[in-house]
Amino acid sequence: MNAQADPPAPGRPRWRFPIRGLLLALCGLAAVVIGLAAATPFALRSQKGLALLETFADGLPAGRLGRLEVQGLAGDPLGAFSVRRLAIRDGDGVWLEATGLALDWSPLSLAGREVRIDSAEARKVRILRRPVLSPPQPLRPLPVTLTVTRLSAVVELEPAFSVRKGLFGLGGGLELHDG
Repeated sequence: MNAQADPPAPGRPRWRFPIRGLLLALCGLAAVVIGLAAATPFALRSQKGLALLETFADGLPAGRLGRLEVQGLAGDPLGAFSVRRLAIRDGDGVWLEATGLALDWSPLSLAGREVRIDSAEARKVRILRRPVLSPPQPLRPLPVTLTVTRLSAVVELEPAFSVRKGLFGLGGGLELHDG
């Protein structure tokens, strides 16, 4: 005898594992992730994105030296950007202040555990006094290699730091290796 299953009645869906729905949901999720990845650089360049990054960076610890103060972030944080004022504050107040900072870097180098800065400039770096250092922490190896190809700044030393006022032009490069 040949038994065949009755086709489902019209209007009554037959239950099947929802592979099509699962695939559609995964495609939708992939589209959202790709869209966010594509839109994130543009969002970071917007005024609101820059303000968010500035708020995040303001108050970050600078090791034993104190905490950062960041004002006036502009440009593309994933390429060439500038900071109107960057300061380091310890328990006694601001001891280092840099104005007119410009940085050009490549974020893709982070994939190889390297921070590669093509150009770093500061219109003026003022060292107002000697910092009040926090207690030493155990040394840990640097997680990345830092390379600065071109570095230039005007450095002003105040008498509270160096006994006599000094004004210097600084230029060169820098390379710090991990481990």
